Amino acid sequence: MASSYEHKNALVKQIYKHIKYIPEAFCFYTWNQLYLQSRKFYDEFLQLQKLYSRDPLLQKCVKQDSMAYGKKVTEFQKKFLLEEYLMTYLITKGQVRFFNEYVGDTYKWLLIAYPGPTSNTLAYLYQKNPFGYHNKHNLYENSFYDLEQKLLYDNMKVDIDSLES
Repeated sequence: MASSYEHKNALVKQIYKHIKYIPEAFCFYTWNQLYLQSRKFYDEFLQLQKLYSRDPLLQKCVKQDSMAYGKKVTEFQKKFLLEEYLMTYLITKGQVRFFNEYVGDTYKWLLIAYPGPTSNTLAYLYQKNPFGYHNKHNLYENSFYDLEQKLLYDNMKVDIDSLES
């Protein structure tokens, strides 16, 4: 819980530091809140796990992402990565909505931004689109923004087919 507050407070400091941002337009949710708001998440998570068990490319993506974080592909690590990236995918595809009193439900686009590069697993979800979602209102539906490098990734262009085993 403390890390959630620390994370939020660090972001709020950055928002107020740069007056061009509108603090009231920002909202904060925990992943657990998002899981509960999504009627489809759990069923799709189970489907994604089945897909993982039979798709060597998805297995390679998860393995490469785990190695990038210095982790081994344990059952816990696999589920953790699949959960995180499935929720990110669902958010950008418009399957999970955010409520903010300032903007109501009028936002037209949503961009996922986090320190560090995009992941192979996320690129896989966008490229293979296993659930067939499209969000014509979100021009960033397949994108990821690296806050450290100030770089926008188009996950449709990430080369996942040549990953090493």
